[in-house]
Amino acid sequence: MKKGGSKRKGSSFELKICKQIAEAIKEPYGTMVRRTPGSGSLLCRADLWVNYAVRHKFNWFLELKKRENIRIEHLFKANNPIIKWYLDSKEKLTIDPEYDPMSTPTALVFARNNMMPFILMSNKDYIDMDIQAKYLDTSLKITFTNDGNYYVVLDWEKFLQIYTISA
Repeated sequence: MKKGGSKRKGSSFELKICKQIAEAIKEPYGTMVRRTPGSGSLLCRADLWVNYAVRHKFNWFLELKKRENIRIEHLFKANNPIIKWYLDSKEKLTIDPEYDPMSTPTALVFARNNMMPFILMSNKDYIDMDIQAKYLDTSLKITFTNDGNYYVVLDWEKFLQIYTISA
């Protein structure tokens, strides 16, 4: 890969996800939904930002990762990178001045190159956000435990479609 290629790949993945969210909630990209500069390394710690005025349509704190070496099988191993990224996002939420950690669910959207993206969330958020009642296609759902916590992995685009229709 060319120098800077992985950074470009991550940035384009973030841009794609942001534009999908903007389209799903019928708000303009750039003003109401946008990538954050530096992929969440500045004041806003999320990889994307949703304007407070429209956050009722999409109130999630997202971490976005695109890596060639991501494998679904990693979910079932101790000390896997996918769970680490998710836990890092939960930590970022606590220091982000833009989001309320008590009322904002956290999720990780991840994908391998040339593969469909998935969203990982806690089982608690899956139930609390009432996704369980709407996400009926169980062929695209993985539930597992890691370190005593329960997690759910769903197809990203199916999640986005179902979540934004009901929000």
